[in-house]
Amino acid sequence: MTECIYSATSLRRFYFGPVLLFTNEPERAEKRGLFDEILPLSVEREGKSRVAVGTEKILGIKHCLPNCLFIDSDTIILDDITLIQQRETFDIAGVIAPWRSNYNRIANNPLTERRRNKELNTGLIYFKGDKVQSFVDEWKEIQVNYKRDGSEDIAKLHDQVNFAAALQDREDIDVLNLPINYNYRSTKRDPGVTGRIYVQHAHHHQTDLSPDAIETYIDSVEEELNGKR
Repeated sequence: MTECIYSATSLRRFYFGPVLLFTNEPERAEKRGLFDEILPLSVEREGKSRVAVGTEKILGIKHCLPNCLFIDSDTIILDDITLIQQRETFDIAGVIAPWRSNYNRIANNPLTERRRNKELNTGLIYFKGDKVQSFVDEWKEIQVNYKRDGSEDIAKLHDQVNFAAALQDREDIDVLNLPINYNYRSTKRDPGVTGRIYVQHAHHHQTDLSPDAIETYIDSVEEELNGKR
């Protein structure tokens, strides 16, 4: 929940529309005033399988379709990320998943450019329009019905890999590949990255929930990744 509060605080610097949170700690979230709706998870996360955790994530997304932006809690928002939905035409948008070749190798899928473009990191995904409801239903079915076959396909336990599997056969879904600036998986600025970084996606392990500490940390991430405004 601590990461979630940091993330939501950073989001509220740029976005003042409705925000839905799904969590197993609704009582902590209610005290912060950051969320318009809180969807409690039914069971404690600890000890649950990755399949179950991934399924809960998908059910949360279904709750806010057809037009929504899903953001993982371990993120810091550094700029207005809603303009993508307003300006671009797509059904699903996101950043290609890092380490996708490892996921493919484990899952025994062929690594091709066509598949690569649909292997998005599900920590930040835009959904838009009428087609996404049926897609998310298919994603959930793959996640729920996954059965171990004894081959230790660990990657298939993750909702991210099952997201890609559901998307591969949906030629009718228009996928927009965003630059890594919208889902930057590091705490340090890579010299090869150009332009502003909009979202940092990395565990930050902060514990202080005082407003000053949260704002100071967000400012420090902005300075590290984008320099002083």
